[in-house]
Amino acid sequence: MLTMGRICEGHVSVGDQVDFLGHKLIPQKTAVSRVAIGGVQQKTGMPGEEVTVLLKQGADCERGGVLVKSGVNKVARQFEADVDFFELDEGGKKLPIRTGYRLQVIFPL
Repeated sequence: MLTMGRICEGHVSVGDQVDFLGHKLIPQKTAVSRVAIGGVQQKTGMPGEEVTVLLKQGADCERGGVLVKSGVNKVARQFEADVDFFELDEGGKKLPIRTGYRLQVIFPL
């Protein structure tokens, strides 16, 4: 399975054991068999680089998922948060928030 994305922190190398964390919240264990940057095969990808990673075993990858080093991260199914919504003049939404609105939240680590 080919996956593409930007390395946020750490590095990825050929042979690394990784977990794919997707919307199912169940880590899928696999290994990296190839790393390519700009179509050129490399041994390692570093933070900030856009990479294409070929995974050895058929992990069921999906858009929005994350590759992490095996056994490093824990998945949270529930959490509490205080959310502040900005007014339009502060850069907020133009349309009102309605019932069923799905907010996308990103937590930098």
